[in-house]
Amino acid sequence: MLFEIDPRPFQAAVDQAQGQLAQANGQLGQAKAQLVQAGAQLAQSNANQGRTQMDEERYIPLAKQQAITQQDLDNATQNNLSAKAQVEASRAQVETAKAQIQAANAAVGAAKAALEAPK
Repeated sequence: MLFEIDPRPFQAAVDQAQGQLAQANGQLGQAKAQLVQAGAQLAQSNANQGRTQMDEERYIPLAKQQAITQQDLDNATQNNLSAKAQVEASRAQVETAKAQIQAANAAVGAAKAALEAPK
């Protein structure tokens, strides 16, 4: 045998690609967990908004009968608007988490491809 190819650079490339794959899989797991958390936050926001909506609807006839102050009705209305905004923010978090999952899936695919290249 006249010469031997040193396998160390190739093994290093494989090891690096395996590390990138593990990192991408970790990011995917984290993104999935964030989606679950965002979904739970959305459910909680929806429940809070439903409660504030009921409060506002209950206060409207009471305010017309002057059984409560206008300030009480205004507070109920503002609380409901705030709760609606929180629902929208929670929906945006869900969409962001979904996008992060897509990006993490792409990173996993790229890492798998990089792992196959040195072979």
